[in-house]
Amino acid sequence: MRLVCDGRLSLQADVPLGHVDQLNKTKVYLVPYQGNKIALYDTSASDWVEETIPPDCELTVPGTSSTPFDIFAYIGARQPKGTKGAKQPKGAKGAKRTTVILWSSNWSTSTSRVTELELHDGVLVRPGYPAYRYLGTGCTTTTNGRCEDSDTKRFLWNYYHRDKRRLQVFESVPSWVSGSNAWQRANNSDNNRVEAVIGVQNANQETNLNLTVAGAVRTATTATASLAVAVGEDSTTTPAGDQIGRGTVQASTAAVTLRAHYHAKPAPGLHYWQWLQIGTAGGNKTWYYTDTSGNLAYKNGITGWIEG
Repeated sequence: MRLVCDGRLSLQADVPLGHVDQLNKTKVYLVPYQGNKIALYDTSASDWVEETIPPDCELTVPGTSSTPFDIFAYIGARQPKGTKGAKQPKGAKGAKRTTVILWSSNWSTSTSRVTELELHDGVLVRPGYPAYRYLGTGCTTTTNGRCEDSDTKRFLWNYYHRDKRRLQVFESVPSWVSGSNAWQRANNSDNNRVEAVIGVQNANQETNLNLTVAGAVRTATTATASLAVAVGEDSTTTPAGDQIGRGTVQASTAAVTLRAHYHAKPAPGLHYWQWLQIGTAGGNKTWYYTDTSGNLAYKNGITGWIEG
């Protein structure tokens, strides 16, 4: 029974696995998914009990900014409708009934918990409190008390029933010029990145992040230029690993499209993955957000997925 958890965390009250960007949200919901039961530890009985996930199982997003927070479920009690404030004898009609309540705990930094999660009967729980079952991790945006689940910011991560969540960002400026011979942000912009929070690293998986970065570029001179694109993890100047897309542009010819693929198992915490570019020799290089023919079906940027 202790493994039962038929719910997903969501920023939509009735949608366990949505595909529409959820922006500026103040509530997190536990929504039934492939069932409606959850096993929680009852300290009074020293055993796991099965509860039904209620339709109003929600949590107010913590009033922090850019801070991860863990989400737990525990057994609580509440008055039935129409009996608020009334004192009822045990077993009498209108007595409080058990329900599932969500609770959160903020991390101390963007990559560290105050205290690490622990296992109770093989189930991840709040340290020292086995009644609080861990469900996943959220993260606030730069605005206090707000959360987001979108193509560019996957700030809600599920421990149970994880699915591949799309990550993508495309440059909106048609072209930009760079003469730098060092790794830098594409178009010198922090907007050319995707972000996500990860609650627990899964040791049984080789990867839970898969990204591809693409960029089209040509040189304005007759010199030959060596160029490359890459993904930087939490860095605007250093490619992650050795997965770099390299190419050469010959003497002011047509642009070439460069691609790099990045696969990883990120550590727990809040991370970003930056589109990086570099060009050596050949003077100024012109980078494009399409294939230079204006075909928007070939927009350049970062695309991929993360499990969450």
